[in-house]
Amino acid sequence: VTVAIPVLNGGPLFREVLTAIQAQRLGRRLEVVVADSGSSDGSRELAYRHGAAVIDIAPGEFSHGATRNVLAERAGGSHIAFITQDAVPADERWLARLLEGFEAADDVGLVFGPYRARAGASLMVRRELEDWFGSLSTQVERGPCPVPDLRRSFFTDVNGCVARAAWERVPFRPVAYAEDQLLARDMLAAGYGKVFCPDAVVIHSHEYGPLEQFRRSFDEWRGLREVHAIPAPPAPRSAALGIQR
Repeated sequence: VTVAIPVLNGGPLFREVLTAIQAQRLGRRLEVVVADSGSSDGSRELAYRHGAAVIDIAPGEFSHGATRNVLAERAGGSHIAFITQDAVPADERWLARLLEGFEAADDVGLVFGPYRARAGASLMVRRELEDWFGSLSTQVERGPCPVPDLRRSFFTDVNGCVARAAWERVPFRPVAYAEDQLLARDMLAAGYGKVFCPDAVVIHSHEYGPLEQFRRSFDEWRGLREVHAIPAPPAPRSAALGIQR
């Protein structure tokens, strides 16, 4: 099994991620592959010290989809678990639980788990994560999504695993944003199943100021429009009520 991580100045959390990966209880060989795109804080050297293979990506050549394809090409595992530099596995069974998702059916190509908010996160952040991941089905999802269905087609490479054989047939698209959502739609359209494992948890959340929150919302709606053809309705009143809630 390969754990694949794109990194740029991962900071202290990256050390926690690597330590948590090394602590995984798994009945098979585990490797870690890191794609570093120009870190200046010692993240590249830290990955080496933890036994990871490191791929250097020129900063100007990085994109979320293309870089994850490079990681998958380098991976030696039959399954590739993608996480990010700040998504810390919640316990030593995180990876084993992701892999158990592939046992649900022979055609499963994607398995993913939820994020849990960090200690001290705001109520708004905790509720957003709990409500979203709590709304997802644990049944095997199959078949294309001709009508946009965000829950049915949702996948995240912050905490997701891909069967290598499925990725070889349906790789990430070389895009800058929403590469995981596109991968899920492409995999479902190609006949692969997708599984959500609620017990395969990573600790991952962010606190945003007003400007950062606006930028994040803009990027998310841009992704929804590009991947699912869903336009963002001009609804300031309902948006304000949602924030108040």
